[in-house]
Amino acid sequence: MKEEMFLQCWEIVSRIKLWFLSKYPFEGMSRGDYMMLNLLTQSANDGKMMTVTMMSDILKVSKAVISQSIKALKKKNWVKSISDTTDKRKSYIVLTDEGRKAYDNQRKVIIRNLQECFRDVDEADLKMFCDKLNKVAEQIS
Repeated sequence: MKEEMFLQCWEIVSRIKLWFLSKYPFEGMSRGDYMMLNLLTQSANDGKMMTVTMMSDILKVSKAVISQSIKALKKKNWVKSISDTTDKRKSYIVLTDEGRKAYDNQRKVIIRNLQECFRDVDEADLKMFCDKLNKVAEQIS
């Protein structure tokens, strides 16, 4: 079963413009920055606020790594900390307007590059590819 999924994914991958894989698709931010901003965007869209501990658990990296990343994002004015109203020891990390703009701009760059990358793959195959990748990701996590 798993081998069949890999083969189906490979059939689609073989049609991808591989130049994309060597091109650095991030402009002005690291992949790590993007992942942090993506997580904060998704949580904000869900009406939730994130703590360092929550981010650490979701991204499966240490709190120290998250704290360093947040410090760097604060210097860029992309995130800020907000104290909890009931427990001053607890703080949440939220996007600033500049952070949301940087995230949205980077997302457009990624989408544009992926559209070029997958231009020879039809929608049905792309859906199957995504479904297969999700299944593989579930199996390895």
